Amino acid sequence: MQVRNVPSTGPRYWTAIVAASIFGVNLGDFIARDLHLGHWQAVPALVALFAATLLAERRSRPGSELYYWIAVVLVRTAATNLADLATHDYDLDELWMMLALAPGLVAVVWFSGATAPAPAHLVHKAVEGAMPVANLWYWLALLVAEDLGTVAGDGIPNILDLLKTEELLLFGSVLVAVFVLRSGRWLGRWFLAAPFYWVTIVAIAAAGLSVGDLIAHLGRVWVSTVITGSFLAAVLVFWPMPRPLVAPRLS
Repeated sequence: MQVRNVPSTGPRYWTAIVAASIFGVNLGDFIARDLHLGHWQAVPALVALFAATLLAERRSRPGSELYYWIAVVLVRTAATNLADLATHDYDLDELWMMLALAPGLVAVVWFSGATAPAPAHLVHKAVEGAMPVANLWYWLALLVAEDLGTVAGDGIPNILDLLKTEELLLFGSVLVAVFVLRSGRWLGRWFLAAPFYWVTIVAIAAAGLSVGDLIAHLGRVWVSTVITGSFLAAVLVFWPMPRPLVAPRLS
């Protein structure tokens, strides 16, 4: 994906990622339940839409972040359905899946080369403009990270036998801790390096699953999908995109 179409990280970016994560959970459930496609049948269509999005982005001359966010939502939706397919349909053990997906994510990120720390002169809050290059390795890593977060969002509460309120408190606390560490003057240097970008993505995916499921349980799945999709659209439309930093992206 062209650099000009990839948004810089920062408060707006992470808010949109959270919204996209929750929306993807609800959209995945809507496709599986309301459209009666199950957890597997919609995946080929999602893959085709993802490929079409990347192709359209490559051929598009005007720059637009819309391609990036469509791709993120498609990956999140596919990850939700694949994780549910494994844990619900095939009844695979969630703990073993987490133990398999975690090193898988490390391997993909490592081989992609997206492990370099932020440039030394940007080690402060402004470094939130740097992120891994959105190549095919990035999208594969995003799929694995979203799958890991989804399985963790389901598995950890089951293992610890948590109530829904305890689950939300746990994942909310983890997410807050990650963002506090990312913004810290000392530890922020390490938590803003590319590997910890993925730590944040996994934490958001786990928390997003809990919130998405909670919203879906309050009413019909299609209603929750419209609500969370509208929230993502509102963030992207009404929150002005910050001017990009004059700095290289992590690679």
